Amino acid sequence: MPKARPIEESLKAILAIRESPEQFDLKRDLAPFLRHRSNHVAAAAASTAERLEAAGLSQDLVDAFLERMRDPAKRDPGCKALIAIAKTLATLDQSAARVYFLGLRHIQMEGSFGPPVDAAAELRGLCAQGLARMLHPDALQECVTLLVDREPAARAGAVRAIAD
Repeated sequence: MPKARPIEESLKAILAIRESPEQFDLKRDLAPFLRHRSNHVAAAAASTAERLEAAGLSQDLVDAFLERMRDPAKRDPGCKALIAIAKTLATLDQSAARVYFLGLRHIQMEGSFGPPVDAAAELRGLCAQGLARMLHPDALQECVTLLVDREPAARAGAVRAIAD
């Protein structure tokens, strides 16, 4: 297996793809960054896929999400990559029910300067939107359940999903 690129080099490569996508094969050149050990690199790759409307990377996005969910607190502190991937899938109107249901139920408490904070609140809201956009039969029930979430970001996402 080839050695992973350093973070700075990876971010520069993603920026080059973002600025001149016509010079790259997104499946070959962008998709591997979704599995980078750095959640910042994976988030940048997912955001680039969203910006470039790269629906052809949807399976790579799903696979990267599921891989990070194996140990999310360790593999994705702050839920940066998970949020970026879910946002991209929802924006591209991809049917990724497994991702959305996992994200809806994910809570990731992380240390802060006060009490622990839930880094996955925004993820839950985005996953509700993803379910609604794919017209999943359980979307409304999941959104109503999310309306009583402790976190405002999750509740706001549920409201946006219901509006969708």
